Amino acid sequence: MEFVKGRKYLVNSPRGSRTQSGINGMEKGFVFVYERKEGKHHMFRELIGGWLRTYTDNQLKGKTVTEV
Repeated sequence: MEFVKGRKYLVNSPRGSRTQSGINGMEKGFVFVYERKEGKHHMFRELIGGWLRTYTDNQLKGKTVTEV
């Protein structure tokens, strides 16, 4: 996946997936600002709280990523 630095994204697990309520579903309802890619990790900062979240391309497979 390709992201643009500074743009905002929503990341959601598919409805009814096993990860929707688990740790990989914790992104639901949060807006992330893309910062950069370091190695295999895409680095995002949560818009309001400022905490970091990282994803690999494999972790993003099956998720819906929407620019907002």
